[in-house]
Amino acid sequence: MQKEVAGNIHIPQAFAGFAVDDDADVRRGVAENKYVLLEVLARLAGDEDGEVRQAVAGNKRTPPEALARLAGDRGVRIRWEVAKNEHTPPEILKVLANDPERNIRVIVTNNKNASPEVLARLKGGTMTIPPKLLSNRKEISTQFPCNGAEGVPRGTIPKGDLF
Repeated sequence: MQKEVAGNIHIPQAFAGFAVDDDADVRRGVAENKYVLLEVLARLAGDEDGEVRQAVAGNKRTPPEALARLAGDRGVRIRWEVAKNEHTPPEILKVLANDPERNIRVIVTNNKNASPEVLARLKGGTMTIPPKLLSNRKEISTQFPCNGAEGVPRGTIPKGDLF
């Protein structure tokens, strides 16, 4: 019940108590809420629970400082969310363009905020994804760590990364 309430609050001041709840699902509900205060998102970016941090990384309101912190997170799904967040600044995408996980580098190429310099570097040694995979999003999503996530790669991937 608390999780549903935390995810549906429209009064920003009400987030403070839910953001420190013992239940990670409640904190995740706060992190996913589009009305959450920026300072609450910044605090939740350091949460002990990976799913809470992942929700913060995917929230379009997350402040750049919190996204920068999450771009260095050990969790692949967290960095994936930062890479696909349409509000991630170019300088953070530049950092993620060097991520050891190739799938995150692919997502960076699909982010509208990726600088031409980053795109040129990432697409410099690429191959085209076969049209068969492009036409079947489910098949593509099984190749990547976040099944069914938005931003499933389209276009190109680094050589040798899918096959």
